[in-house]
This record gives sequence, structure tokens and C-alpha cells, in this order.
Amino acid sequence: MGEPGLVTVADDATHQDWLRLILKGRVTVSSAARLHEAARSISTRGKNVIVCCADAEYLDVSVIQVLLCLGRDLVRRGKQCDITNIPDAIGELFRLAGLRNNDPQSS
Repeated sequence: MGEPGLVTVADDATHQDWLRLILKGRVTVSSAARLHEAARSISTRGKNVIVCCADAEYLDVSVIQVLLCLGRDLVRRGKQCDITNIPDAIGELFRLAGLRNNDPQSS
């Protein structure tokens, strides 16, 4: 079944104006409240965001909705939201949501 979803926010060690939002395991609607709370906190901190999906096994549509809203809010504030290390198993979901282009090397 896989590890339950974990959502972590951390400062980026190499770039002081960036935060890392790290998704691990199976992030589903049961984790969405924690993710939404983290996204709201991130939006107010005035930093760019890297969403790291390297250890994500599964993301459901509720997670995609929160990430879309976070990205839109950050762009309105003049910030960036980059989603990185998207595993192949969930890459199609990101592509369908418009968060990843058709290039298999983009992540």
C-alpha cells in the first residue's frame, strides 16, 4: 500500500528566497488539510517555492488542486512555484492538469 502521505516545509539550504514543500508517500485527501495549511502558510512568507515530489508514491486530485491554487497565488504575489522530481508513475496526472509539458525530461 505504501507509506502514508507526509507534507514537510523547509527552507532551501542553497537559496534563501526559496522554500521547499516536500511530498512523500501516498498524499491523498486525508493529507490534503495538512497540505492546504502548509500552502497557506507558504503563500504569506513571500518566498518562491520548490515542490519536491521525488519520494511521492501517489497524489490524488485534491493534492493537484491545492498545488494549482498555491501556484496561482504565488504568481499573483510575483513569486514562482516549481514542481520537481515528478516520478513517472504520477507524471501523467501533472501533465493532464497542465503542470508539466509533454517533454518526458521536464520535471
